[in-house]
Amino acid sequence: MSAVTGSFLPRDLCGRVVQEIERDPVWRWGEVNRGGRSQVDPGFRRAQWCLVPPSCDPLIAGRLVAVTRSLRSVFGPVHSVEGPNLLRYRAGDFFRPHPDENPRRRVRPRTATIIAFLNDTGFRGGSLRLHRTGGRPPLTIAPQAGRYVAFPASTVHEVTAIDEGNRYALVAWLH
Repeated sequence: MSAVTGSFLPRDLCGRVVQEIERDPVWRWGEVNRGGRSQVDPGFRRAQWCLVPPSCDPLIAGRLVAVTRSLRSVFGPVHSVEGPNLLRYRAGDFFRPHPDENPRRRVRPRTATIIAFLNDTGFRGGSLRLHRTGGRPPLTIAPQAGRYVAFPASTVHEVTAIDEGNRYALVAWLH
């Protein structure tokens, strides 16, 4: 498993994005894909997502294009980008270990996952864990506002439970 990290947004812009998504969001419960069917399963995934607000779209889209270009050397050619979605994990929220299955995998498989952290204060818990093969312990990544991590979409990963506060992130997938 190869994970890549880098800068996604300056910390102050991350704060503005969080303010915008909390201003008038339409939050949906995150679904789990099982056998090509999506369903809400709060015992496996308890987190909410929303679309990028129009006020933030040019900024987020521009950064995602730049990051995607920089990842070609690691993950190969990029044919399309799925997302981005903004995620909110509140106290008690989590996401159990899973790979990023693509419900449309027969059309174009997901090759990489990009997660950009939008905050690193105001909450406890919520580490990203990337599970490694060969009996090695998981790689634990603490959120750092403005940083992204990219990894193969087949990598089993999880978000540990939030003890208090809200954790915000952006997720997108490369095809």
